[in-house]
Amino acid sequence: MSGIFVPDPILSAGQIVGTPTNDSALPGNIGEYFSATLAQGSSINLSNSVAVNIGSLPLTPGEWDAFLLANFQGGATTTVTTVRIGMGTVSATVPAVTAGLPGVGTFVGNGATTFSGGLTLCIQTGPQRFQLSAPTTIFGCVVASFGVSTMTAFGTVWARRVR
Repeated sequence: MSGIFVPDPILSAGQIVGTPTNDSALPGNIGEYFSATLAQGSSINLSNSVAVNIGSLPLTPGEWDAFLLANFQGGATTTVTTVRIGMGTVSATVPAVTAGLPGVGTFVGNGATTFSGGLTLCIQTGPQRFQLSAPTTIFGCVVASFGVSTMTAFGTVWARRVR
């Protein structure tokens, strides 16, 4: 007999073989990963209480866990009342804050929270579960209630196939 015989790994029921190197999961496989980043240098100018997308991901059918990291920067005199972030399948819409919905994040200021020069407020959600039967785009969205000065937003939305 020539060559070396290497037996298949023995797995217990429910176990999934991982990868022994730094490659990526192939499309359709558990672990498949997508992300979209809006860099700080490309920040979106916000209008008071108007929702905007800071990222979107076209996802294929399956079950996904998605996350959103949003950053807000205000001018030196910007007063912030609230900022909200969330993910959903409707563009420029932050889902309503619902108990147990991990894909929505909220910061509530005291009405006089003032940004000093260079301050960045960072909020992260997740994971939020998306069970998709057809190709669907998910949106990472932000909205801020603020006054006196200006505010911008940037961030990243990412998703990993869980099954």
